[in-house]
Amino acid sequence: MGVKYMSKYSNRWFRKVSDEELRAERERIRLQYCSPDPNKDMEEAARLFNLLRAFDRELSRRAWGDETPRPPSYHSEHGWYLSEDD
Repeated sequence: MGVKYMSKYSNRWFRKVSDEELRAERERIRLQYCSPDPNKDMEEAARLFNLLRAFDRELSRRAWGDETPRPPSYHSEHGWYLSEDD
């Protein structure tokens, strides 16, 4: 079964679609979310926002795999994340 037969934005669709198509579709949704449409209600805006988060989760999963992203931790004699040139 090809990608075109899956329901759009289902979990299976997110897993099967290519990176390029995923980014292009995310940009299309982002533009809809950011558009100043006076007919867009809060429910539609929330749906689009949640859809953007789903795109971001899938892109993050593809980039990181099973690894958990961790920010760098810098500790100096002046404290966490503080530079020495005070």
